[in-house]
Amino acid sequence: MQQRRTAKAKAVATQGIKTFEEKNYKQALQIFEEAISYDDELPIAWYYKGLVLKEFKRYTEAITAMTKATDVATTMLNPGDADRDIKVKAFTEKGHILSKIGCYVEAVELFFLLEQQGFNIPGLKTEMANLRAKGGVMEGLEGRSYLQTDDYQKAIISFKTSLKKNPRDKYVCKMLGETLEKSKNYREAMKIYLQAIELGEDEIGLLYNQAICLCNMKNHRRAKTCLDKFLETNPNHMGAKKLRLECMAAIERGEAKDRDEEDTPIIMARKAEGKRKQLIGWAFVFFCFCLTALYWFTIDWRLMLSLNSKNARTKNMSIYQLGQRKNTNAINKLIEILDSKDEEPNVRATAALALGDLEAREALKSLINALQDQNWNVRCCAAKSLGLMKSDEAVQPMGNILKRDIYYLVRINVVEALASIKGPAAINILLKVGLKDENPYVKKAVVNQFRNNIADSNLVVLPLCELLKDQDKSVREETAITLGELKNKKALTPLKKALQVKDEPVQVQQAIRGAINNINQN
Repeated sequence: MQQRRTAKAKAVATQGIKTFEEKNYKQALQIFEEAISYDDELPIAWYYKGLVLKEFKRYTEAITAMTKATDVATTMLNPGDADRDIKVKAFTEKGHILSKIGCYVEAVELFFLLEQQGFNIPGLKTEMANLRAKGGVMEGLEGRSYLQTDDYQKAIISFKTSLKKNPRDKYVCKMLGETLEKSKNYREAMKIYLQAIELGEDEIGLLYNQAICLCNMKNHRRAKTCLDKFLETNPNHMGAKKLRLECMAAIERGEAKDRDEEDTPIIMARKAEGKRKQLIGWAFVFFCFCLTALYWFTIDWRLMLSLNSKNARTKNMSIYQLGQRKNTNAINKLIEILDSKDEEPNVRATAALALGDLEAREALKSLINALQDQNWNVRCCAAKSLGLMKSDEAVQPMGNILKRDIYYLVRINVVEALASIKGPAAINILLKVGLKDENPYVKKAVVNQFRNNIADSNLVVLPLCELLKDQDKSVREETAITLGELKNKKALTPLKKALQVKDEPVQVQQAIRGAINNINQN
């Protein structure tokens, strides 16, 4: 019986594909839904349903359909297998849709997964590079890395920075909520989850997370309501079942802080009081304004006091908040923290970042000195801040660090800082030192910065062409992509010579051909 239904579903899906190719999307959607009604585990029906929904700009539903297609496809391992091909296409299309709605971090992770599986998809490398250049993407990926190592404090800072640059990324918003939940900041986690739902994240999928937060906040009735709704669509979720039993037991013991509105007349009285206050509130507008100003003043005052705390975590958060609030009164204290060898390295690193956010020119000397700190994280953060301030005085010291620092992550941060500063001296160091670094990741960082047109292409194209002979294939590939985007005809001859190299990997050859085509089209 099931085989008949599957055969019927495939026949209907084939008809739907023809209708889709004729661009009759409304009818095609109905046909694919009919195919799914016969067999809801037919990958091709879900995939084409996602394509139709994309045409209608119903992106959230399209992502759900593509996800279903990847879930029901059986394999990614057997070349030529139909399910495998559909799964790869669904992954790729899902990444395109995510990037279209601003979820760049999740799109990068999807494309990276495809790359790790060894799929040679044309244009994937270029698209990943373009996505990484989007605002907030690197911070989001950095936050994900910190989250995987349970470094919640740094993860929160990275996710918030990412959302500040790209507020539309619901995936980063969801990860920030999960991080806050794991760090036991349940009230703020609830707010972030609601924000993620407003951005289009699946509400049902977040009900379990919200229930955990509510349960820890002793709001057991609301937690049980969330779990009941969650279990309607996920009846076999053991964690949700167990948590629901715990909530029911807590309610029976009378431990729930919340109450049902029909059980508490006090709630009704509070509502009436709220309406009365609303009616007379306009008379106190000026008074409320004064209270608000005083409140914000006291926040800064409390944050300044926290800079003397012995708790490193408290001090870290206070420094970060002062930097975000642009409180210039904290500059001298932050310089003192950065210069102090008694402070923990993480605290001093955060102070260096905050000084960059404040663009504190008076901290230049301390930040330049911090480039030689024993802790690599402090050196990274100092380089970032000097790049933010575009300090010409820091160019030569950073050039020295680029030559001799043993940690490649520090050197990458220096490369990014020099690229932000630009100027002849900074560009000269990137060309003469950065491109000759022994680490391929540092070389690629320099190449990617030149892709952003930080210098005249006539100046950088020939040094870049030398990297077409580099031992590392990924460096050669990134260099070819960059030369193609610079579109300088001086690169044509070196690119054509590089194309003649025997045993060159296919990915590199494709990048070189793409670069030659781009230059010829210019």
